[in-house]
Amino acid sequence: MADESVFINLLDRLKRGRTSRPLPQEKQVISGNISSPKSTPIQQRQQDFLDVQSQKIAQDIYSRSVYYDTDRLGAYNDYRAMDMSPEVSAALDIITDETVTRDERGDILSIYSENDRIKTVLKDLFHGRLNIEYNLTFWIREMIKFGDAFAKLEIDQQEGIYDVRMLPVAEIHREEAFDGNVNSSRFKWDINNMYFEEFQIAHFRLVSDGTKLPYGRSVLDPARKLWKQLQLAEDAMLVYRIIRAPERRVHYIEVGNLESADVQQYVERIKRELKKSPIVDQKTGQMNLKYNPLTMEEDYFLPIRGDKSSRIETLPGASNLGEIQDVEYLQNKLFAALKVPKPYLNYAESMPGGSALSQADLRFSRTINRIQENVVIELRRIANVHLFLLGFEDDMDNFSLKLTNPSTQQELLKLETMKARLEVFKEMYTAEPTSPVSYTWAMEYVMGFSKAEIKQILRQKKVEKKMFSEIETAPEEYVQTGLFSDIDEKFKTKEGESGGVDSDVSSPESSEGGEDLSSEEPAAEEPAGEESITENVLFQEQSVKDVNINGIHESENYKPDILNKKNTNLNTKTKSLMDSITIKLNKINENTGLDDGGNDLLNDGNSIELKD
Repeated sequence: MADESVFINLLDRLKRGRTSRPLPQEKQVISGNISSPKSTPIQQRQQDFLDVQSQKIAQDIYSRSVYYDTDRLGAYNDYRAMDMSPEVSAALDIITDETVTRDERGDILSIYSENDRIKTVLKDLFHGRLNIEYNLTFWIREMIKFGDAFAKLEIDQQEGIYDVRMLPVAEIHREEAFDGNVNSSRFKWDINNMYFEEFQIAHFRLVSDGTKLPYGRSVLDPARKLWKQLQLAEDAMLVYRIIRAPERRVHYIEVGNLESADVQQYVERIKRELKKSPIVDQKTGQMNLKYNPLTMEEDYFLPIRGDKSSRIETLPGASNLGEIQDVEYLQNKLFAALKVPKPYLNYAESMPGGSALSQADLRFSRTINRIQENVVIELRRIANVHLFLLGFEDDMDNFSLKLTNPSTQQELLKLETMKARLEVFKEMYTAEPTSPVSYTWAMEYVMGFSKAEIKQILRQKKVEKKMFSEIETAPEEYVQTGLFSDIDEKFKTKEGESGGVDSDVSSPESSEGGEDLSSEEPAAEEPAGEESITENVLFQEQSVKDVNINGIHESENYKPDILNKKNTNLNTKTKSLMDSITIKLNKINENTGLDDGGNDLLNDGNSIELKD
């Protein structure tokens, strides 16, 4: 309808559904029965039943999304705590850096489109308005950390998207199929009790687990339990080191003939004397038995009889402090859950070379590519909203976006695979009649091209052959391209002159004493009856003496005012001649070649006189 706003049309386009057709009522949905008149065609009643099923599915999706919100908030708290540990924080930074790698031209995001205008608009959107060189890093890190990232798009109906601002991930809820349409969605901000339409929010999410829809799954989710176990193991190891690592002492105290009832009291007195240091309090003057930090370890005091004297023996501390296999086991499981190679986190003693590192890089690059695909999907959706608002509805899909592949090993593997295919292709197909297979068969089954691609390749080769032949004959067809006209004007020698000699300087064959300094042929043909304009005329009344130094001629008694005067007279004569010709041409009729009086002005035999 013409009265509908651009935002309503945008919603219909994003939903990709039949929003104009009314859905069955809620009671019919709950009962599963559709009351249709008998005159309704059977096909229409079947369509109504399909709509009822879609609406039931939509309600179930909506209820599931609301149910999952409680566990989502608890997971977000765990992710924040995990980000405080150095291993997890470093892993998140590495994944983020690999996802936003720049290409050889220094671009993070590459935009491809057959329409130059679309490409220009999208470059202005992403690089100018959204500034993805700076913002995309934060969006991706929050997305891989929480599994979700919400960005509020600032929209103008005339200018499209002009700004973006991030929203707190724990306070935003996504409601799927809230109106009975499976493709409908909206967002709610709990703190402010605000609702946002689908086109207002850019929801970056890692969709890898169907049970967590409509939200994404964080890369830290598989490591939640392992991270908690690792924290407990590290704490237990630390407590063990504090308690068992110090050396202990055994005090054997000779009690002599003391009564058994007095032995304990005697041992305690000895213990206090060893562990307490008497200190005089300067404020009160009282004796204070201060705790001695040098004897803070709990030693053993054992009473003995029959020995000659008391003695102290030292018990060694724990000797297995280097055995941390349990901690390393949990660390390895944590790194496996994060999917980041250990050498990237500096946890390997030496980086393995050869195929081991290459294979690890390839597997890690596939993980990065999966993250990049999720990012590109949402960036493409942002671009669609912007293009629709600017009136490019027909060209909304006439572009593609790509983030840079960070793995050089993957690129090298592709090149090696193509090289191997090409070698097999050359062995199986030759131009000889005895070739094992045909060109088309080898292209299809060895190189992997489809029949349509092979046809396109042959068409391109035919056109390119003609193009290359034109390029080869270009030196004969083109006199000059004009690319070097500016430097030719300054440095190129004119015809009949020797290299390195200025054009206004006389040739070596010129004689002294005012002889003719002109070249054999005049520079231009002058009108009849006029004085020939030559170098001899321009330089007359000069006492010329040529001094040949390295091919350069110099003159004595040079008078520049004479040359300037002759040049001025020449310009005046030329202008007078051209004015006379113009006057006569204006009087001539274009059809008859005669003037108004019937006279032939061009062939009347009258000469044109030039006056000084």
